[in-house]
Amino acid sequence: MAKPVLGRDLGRLMGRAPNDESGAIPAAGQPATPGAGVRSLLQGQPASAPKPSFPRWYLFAGDALLAALALVTVYKGRHPLSLGREIFCVATVLLAALLAIVAILMPENEARPPSGAGTGVMANGESPKQFGKQKANAPGAKQ
Repeated sequence: MAKPVLGRDLGRLMGRAPNDESGAIPAAGQPATPGAGVRSLLQGQPASAPKPSFPRWYLFAGDALLAALALVTVYKGRHPLSLGREIFCVATVLLAALLAIVAILMPENEARPPSGAGTGVMANGESPKQFGKQKANAPGAKQ
């Protein structure tokens, strides 16, 4: 009697009959059925607009830091500045200007959900006090 190669009941878990020696590969004319994970990936998802991968204030912060680096290099360095330091400071200021321009021209992220800060615990955004007034003025049994 031949021992199963896969182990105890593993063949049954993989979808094979206990005495099936053909393996899990489907016949050539029969298409393979994809698993649940592949089926979920193949379902059409609505296309969404690409969102910026970082907020705009990161660019403004980089702009400020690069300008500060240029200022520190100029005021803390030996005077007169060498040609290499002058080129470095000019390149740093130009890069800072480029970051500021990109930050200004970057489109607003309009896909953001409205903020729920300060709206209390009500689902529709109204104040809990307003809800209490509506309940008090509602017709019905009063205590």
